[in-house]
Amino acid sequence: MVVVAASILTLSASITGAQGVPQRLLQAVWAARGELVTRIVVDEFSGRMRRGCRLQAYRVEGILKESGRHRVRLVGRDGAGRRCQALGVVRVRVFARVPVVRRAVAAGQPLAGAVVLRERPLRRGMQPGDWIEAGAVAARPLRPNTVVRPQDVRRPRPRTGQRVHVVLHAGVIRIEDEGRIVPCGREKVCARLSTGRRVEGRLEAGGILVGRLR
Repeated sequence: MVVVAASILTLSASITGAQGVPQRLLQAVWAARGELVTRIVVDEFSGRMRRGCRLQAYRVEGILKESGRHRVRLVGRDGAGRRCQALGVVRVRVFARVPVVRRAVAAGQPLAGAVVLRERPLRRGMQPGDWIEAGAVAARPLRPNTVVRPQDVRRPRPRTGQRVHVVLHAGVIRIEDEGRIVPCGREKVCARLSTGRRVEGRLEAGGILVGRLR
């Protein structure tokens, strides 16, 4: 077994690896990155082919969406041309831009103006990108420099009778109308159109209800 750890090998500005980490492994790790990943650091790799098996490729199992240990399949051929393989482990730090609170926010306070995107190592439960909806509030008190996770965010429910612009899609057809919010299920947003028809959808920025015409 070979274990290496000392970050000096660089494949590109987006991925760096420990001393001794093969460049082909760095390429395989970078190819397995998840959406919105900006940078990966390979801190450690362990794995070795059995005697007589010539390594041909590395294949990272799954998609790298968070930092930690991930399995790598080492694939090759023996002297008779038969396929052979072994399993290895790579320890990585996966980075992405995530929403971070830049000042203290109390539960129930709006997140608008209090959150910025900053590069951080991805941990379990983090969601990269600018995914916080307009009008969202904090579901719990958040300290400065806290990474905002989906469970930390709550969207205030629109008031019954509130005016809303409605956009409906029916295939390639787009229909727009004005409506008012009506009582609906806890996980839904509903409105009654000017025609009297009741529709269901999701509330987006600017007070726009987007849904599908059924």
